[in-house]
Amino acid sequence: MYYKNWEVMPVVLTTSECAAVLRVSEDTVLRKIKSGELEATKIMGHWRIAKEHLRKQFNL
Repeated sequence: MYYKNWEVMPVVLTTSECAAVLRVSEDTVLRKIKSGELEATKIMGHWRIAKEHLRKQFNL
């Protein structure tokens, strides 16, 4: 998944979308979530990451 700018990106990302934005593997995103390095919320059994959390953590 590729987003041309920050404004068109969904407010909440899946782990695969987050991985694409950060250009890392989905496993890396899951490791960061489980270690507490990346803030995420589990919704109906699936992790979701708010784009604002990415913006704050990575100064995007």
